[in-house]
Amino acid sequence: SKEVNELYKVIQKTTGILGGNANGGAIYGEMTKSSFQRVVDALIEKTDLGTDSCFLDIGAGLGKPNMHVAVEPGVQVSVGVEIMPVRWQLSLINLRETLANCKTLKERLKPN
Repeated sequence: SKEVNELYKVIQKTTGILGGNANGGAIYGEMTKSSFQRVVDALIEKTDLGTDSCFLDIGAGLGKPNMHVAVEPGVQVSVGVEIMPVRWQLSLINLRETLANCKTLKERLKPN
């Protein structure tokens, strides 16, 4: 979707296309946007993942899956757990930049 593409554009500008120095860096085993979209589509179909859902990612890395499902399908709660300090710090940078620069998330998080 346009919204997911906007999200990944901000993240890629912030920490790179794959995982913030994935080649020899702190991130490994990361899924691409299109691969994760297939996972999201399956979760929507098989588990009714939606706007009233909670999403939990253990080993959340840079937080891309959590932000992805926050945008599409727009889950109510998205929690990522990461024990590696550098990955956690990069995820906070991604979160800060997406909240500042991703129109979709800004609109969704506006108080009513």
